[in-house]
Amino acid sequence: MRRSGLDRQRRHRRFGAKIAIVAGLPFLTFALTLLVLNRLFPDYGPDKITAFFLASMVAISLARDLWGARKSTEAWRKGADGEVLTGRALAKLPAAYVCLHDLGMPGSRANIDHLVIGPTGVFTVETKNFSSPVRISGSKATRSGRSMDSVVTQARGQAKAASAALGLPVSPIVCLQGAGLSTGLFSRPSIKSVHFCAGNGLATAIASPKHQLTTDEVERLVVLAKQVLE
Repeated sequence: MRRSGLDRQRRHRRFGAKIAIVAGLPFLTFALTLLVLNRLFPDYGPDKITAFFLASMVAISLARDLWGARKSTEAWRKGADGEVLTGRALAKLPAAYVCLHDLGMPGSRANIDHLVIGPTGVFTVETKNFSSPVRISGSKATRSGRSMDSVVTQARGQAKAASAALGLPVSPIVCLQGAGLSTGLFSRPSIKSVHFCAGNGLATAIASPKHQLTTDEVERLVVLAKQVLE
């Protein structure tokens, strides 16, 4: 949310100066275009329609650049929407599970979207909100033909950081919102110990393994995670 607010501030900063630029530069473009066309084609005279068209394109481009939302912010917003959906999926877990959100990673500027601690163990959950499905075939995960190796590396890094901080194994999960997941006939939804699942299967993926932790151990780990990862 903070990034979205900063982007709005950027778009409204020096509003008057931006209005002057958007209003003035097209007129300058119009005049220069007429001058250049008149010099290049003196027998035909200035082409006011072409000059007006170019001036309009300049005005539209300037307005979009000065007040439009950045592509990176739009991508961030889509990711944030995916995290909200994942948070709702995690809310379906039994009361014995504790979910911590948007945690820091010691020694890194990266973050952990969600950390789940419960009877079946500890899990990091990385959310991806994609418009096309992730496909797992054999030992490879791809999306639109592109490798998902960087996502696997990211999820493994989060689990490794959480494991080092908490002192026990942590299982990495990639939760796919949006278009979801597709698997080959004999393929398992796991790549290098990273489990992939669609949003509606997240709670099941976390609650299905055998119980490993007692209630006291869960409470201790929650306190520790808040101390070393928040």
